[in-house]
Amino acid sequence: MQIDLERSLAERLGERIGDGIHQALVDALEMDSADRFQIFRTHAPQEIVFDPA
Repeated sequence: MQIDLERSLAERLGERIGDGIHQALVDALEMDSADRFQIFRTHAPQEIVFDPA
């Protein structure tokens, strides 16, 4: 799974975000809890552009 985050958010909360995503996959999809593979791609704030609405 690839996860794109603003760099400072990844530095502050990356581990907790990864733990939450992993637990959601285990709970919702009954994924094997030992099957954890995540790639965090970090970006400067101006590199992530989206419509917040």
